[in-house]
Amino acid sequence: MKLLIKLHKGYGLGDAVQFTIALQHLRKHRPDWSIDYVAERGRHSAAFGLCNRVFAYDEFDGSPFDDPLNYGRVITATMYDNASGHSDRPNTRVVDFLQYKFGIEWDHECGRYQVNVREPAWAWAKDYFESIGCHGSNNPNRWRAVAIHTHGDSAPERKNMTDAQAKRIADAVISAGRVPIILGSAASRIPPYDPPWGGDAEHLAALIGSCEAFVGIDSGPGKVTSATATPSLICWTRHHPVQFHDPAANTVHLVPEWHGRVAAAAGCGAAVESGFFERAYRHRTYMDSDHERGLAGLACEWLREVLMP
Repeated sequence: MKLLIKLHKGYGLGDAVQFTIALQHLRKHRPDWSIDYVAERGRHSAAFGLCNRVFAYDEFDGSPFDDPLNYGRVITATMYDNASGHSDRPNTRVVDFLQYKFGIEWDHECGRYQVNVREPAWAWAKDYFESIGCHGSNNPNRWRAVAIHTHGDSAPERKNMTDAQAKRIADAVISAGRVPIILGSAASRIPPYDPPWGGDAEHLAALIGSCEAFVGIDSGPGKVTSATATPSLICWTRHHPVQFHDPAANTVHLVPEWHGRVAAAAGCGAAVESGFFERAYRHRTYMDSDHERGLAGLACEWLREVLMP
């Protein structure tokens, strides 16, 4: 079958990166399907290499490919918060989408985000680091820099760090002799470096993939980092990773000590109670009321471990 998937217009970078799990499942479990894919520009690059043809809406709309008669099936992909209460898998949007749209059960082998970075994007990242005077690290494929993303656009009251927490983490990066690369709206709060990646998934994956570490919230950049090999720490306050972020071997999730109550309130407590979260997600817990053992304190501790010579 020839299938066209149109990722819902208005979806953010994080949705597009999360959708790479759906594309991987379809590639494995529906190998006889030929899939074309459309998403908004910048989001579309997350799908390079995962399907037959990839388009941005601004090049697809009105083109010869924009004709339902070209396809056996056309779907607009929409994903919704998952409160299904699965005890043996993530309770993320893409897990429900696969089950209810295609009848495909979650497969852990296809359950990690994937963003394929081509050589021009790696070269762009190299040029950027050189332009700000950053030095290479002991790892020849990385630079002495840490990407930081602490303030996002969606659900800021449930996800964002405070300015004080963000500054403390940036100061720890500087104290370790690294350059803090501040992504997104936090750059106005914590200078100096906000790279011109233009909202493009592939270029951001090249940028983060060239850093020694990433610290941030669950967001578009946070999901991109889980598609890289860069050691990454995702910090949580009032959301839970089992509902909003799929597992990745390079990613540690810093959750409050009462995170089980967060999951239960969201309808996904079974994945915590069953032990699935413990087994599938690398994580640490912090205490809200403790300065040193709180979110920022433990984030700085994790950074010292990762950046240790």
